[in-house]
Amino acid sequence: MVTSLYLLDSSSLISVHDTYYSFARVPEFWEWLYFQARKGVCKVPLSIYAEIKPTDKKFQDWIKSNKKHLVLAKKERIELVRHVQAVGYGENLTEVQIQSIGADPFLIASALEYPDCRFVVTHEVSKPSKSGANRQIPDICDQVKVRWMNTVDFIKELDFKTGWRNEISQSELQLYSDPAEPQIF
Repeated sequence: MVTSLYLLDSSSLISVHDTYYSFARVPEFWEWLYFQARKGVCKVPLSIYAEIKPTDKKFQDWIKSNKKHLVLAKKERIELVRHVQAVGYGENLTEVQIQSIGADPFLIASALEYPDCRFVVTHEVSKPSKSGANRQIPDICDQVKVRWMNTVDFIKELDFKTGWRNEISQSELQLYSDPAEPQIF
């Protein structure tokens, strides 16, 4: 059985926090997300992690303190990054355009390496009329045959509920918990 891995874009984390699932409103979401990351269900590629610059202090602390389990340990294959960049955004990008694209090609390349079991999760929406460096993650994913979903679909697919702990066995909770590691919530 192939297990799915959901690769989170910075937009999916920042937008969720800044809109409906902030720490103050739904701390259970962040506990659940940390649990999913520890289980290896979702990860953030290192290049994307570097883009996450929250303004909320609690969110900053949570991102930093949970880096060990949030970040995907395997680096992207550079030939896949180049492929995504060339096919998705274009071959002759300026330095300014490359900077505006950011780490998106790395995120998509991480999924492209194992397209049967990896998904990109993003808050971006498809805008097929955009071109070059202005293209959106969903459109690039479609072009290079990477499966993607929006943040709301990710939350539905993994069936997040505020009472999620009550639906998990104590042995599973203990297996993916480490009392020596403080969680910031």
